[in-house]
Amino acid sequence: MTIGGYQGLLGFVHPIGRFDDRDPHRLRFAWSGSGFAVRFQGRTLRARVAGSASWVRVEIDGICRDMEIEPSRQWLEIGRDLSEGEHHAVVRKRTEPLVGELLLSDLETDGRILTPMEPSGARIEFLGDSITCGYGNLAPDASHGFEPSTEDYFRSYAGIAERSLGAQAHCVAWSGLGLVRNFDPGPLPTMSDRYGQANPVSGAEWDESRWIPDAVVVNLGSNDLFRAPPPESRIFLDAWDSLVRRILSKSTSVKVVLLDGPLLKDGFPIDEADRPIDSLSNLRAQLDEVAARFDPERVFRFSLTPAHPDRGWGADWHPSLAQHELNGRELAGFLRERVL
Repeated sequence: MTIGGYQGLLGFVHPIGRFDDRDPHRLRFAWSGSGFAVRFQGRTLRARVAGSASWVRVEIDGICRDMEIEPSRQWLEIGRDLSEGEHHAVVRKRTEPLVGELLLSDLETDGRILTPMEPSGARIEFLGDSITCGYGNLAPDASHGFEPSTEDYFRSYAGIAERSLGAQAHCVAWSGLGLVRNFDPGPLPTMSDRYGQANPVSGAEWDESRWIPDAVVVNLGSNDLFRAPPPESRIFLDAWDSLVRRILSKSTSVKVVLLDGPLLKDGFPIDEADRPIDSLSNLRAQLDEVAARFDPERVFRFSLTPAHPDRGWGADWHPSLAQHELNGRELAGFLRERVL
């Protein structure tokens, strides 16, 4: 059985995360953790995919493996030599939009594709930067530069919290982007600009009515504050206020969690007069001030435990797997007890 084109896939594929379906022949996924789920009966399943050198996590009946999507690849072998009966397959991007996108056009099985199961669990949207993407978390130490093979959203604090809670999740994150200013000081789009996109590679806009989250977890600011001088306080506070209001407007029930950590620290960076800037304390104070403007039952604050050398480092001084594990567990606990 072969199902071709997006129109043919309708009713048989459950998209996960944000997606671009403007092309009638294929679905396009770019954000970390985005992809699709399929329920089928048969011994084999493969998907015709295209895209740049992204990495995906393939899960069949709860058993996971990682695969690279190479530009020359045409078919992704999702399952083969399976037992007779019904199976559930999930394919999701491990890497971020900076690396590239995944394009799905056809499914093929020796059996038949079944109607997908309705997903369950709390709906959580993660809005962030490289920390949320899991940038370099598979690298052995900080001396390694970034490679797609060392990025794994599912082992980031966000992916760990998602699994711990049994939640549905959308990740909207891109390395180097900030709220008002990026790591790269050039005039590039910030996360404020990217937030409304279904696919930042194709430029498609996201229809918010398609998926209303129960909670949006925001972890931004590390790139804004990486260089001295920091953004002007009023501009930064106004941007935070605007973002929170934008999120709350999705639904009368959606909640917002404003995070700080784990990479910011006091005493860095150094300004032109050789004075250290207390970036972490300043961001915490600003987020506290913004949160205090809203209903405390809808807008929450939480600080992730800062990174420490004892837990090692990922590529380019990013959080290690041990750091992500710690932060993921503590965030899941906070969400379970206070938010969801």
